[in-house]
Amino acid sequence: MAIDSERIGRVTIGLFGDTTPRTVQNFLRLARNQGVGDGKGKGTGFRQSHSHRIIPKFMIQMGDITAGDGTGGICADGRPRLPDENFLVRHRGRGYVSMANAGPHTGSSQFFITFQETPWLDGHHVVFGKIVGAESERVLAQLEAVGSASGTPKRLVTIVDSGELSPDGVQSDDVHGEL
Repeated sequence: MAIDSERIGRVTIGLFGDTTPRTVQNFLRLARNQGVGDGKGKGTGFRQSHSHRIIPKFMIQMGDITAGDGTGGICADGRPRLPDENFLVRHRGRGYVSMANAGPHTGSSQFFITFQETPWLDGHHVVFGKIVGAESERVLAQLEAVGSASGTPKRLVTIVDSGELSPDGVQSDDVHGEL
């Protein structure tokens, strides 16, 4: 992740593949930059995309890989929308990762990470992961600090690179607390 052009570190996300396999597969393909795109050269993945919405004490939203402003997005397989898989996991605290949407069954590539418990989102947004590790928490705090009440980031936030870590790429002390 970067704020303006300064790299600030990595956000590592533990994915709930057993609970939300289709949502996780969509996210992983986009994280690997293996989406089919929109036919106009956009939408293949998260690399070099930006956050368009950061609200302190609420969440950071990103993943609009087509328009870049929160109005776009595309599924990894090229479909415009991803059906809601289930709502089994709740937004129980800081660091939960969910699909952003504009109503039922309208997810695509946009996602958000919570800054605190957000129970009013339960049953409306599919939770499919949680950040893990001290570095992820430190980076999330830095990202929250450049948010605003309106949601417009005070500085440019970029997903510099994205991909998939092998299970041995995550240290045992990175995973803590209840998922």
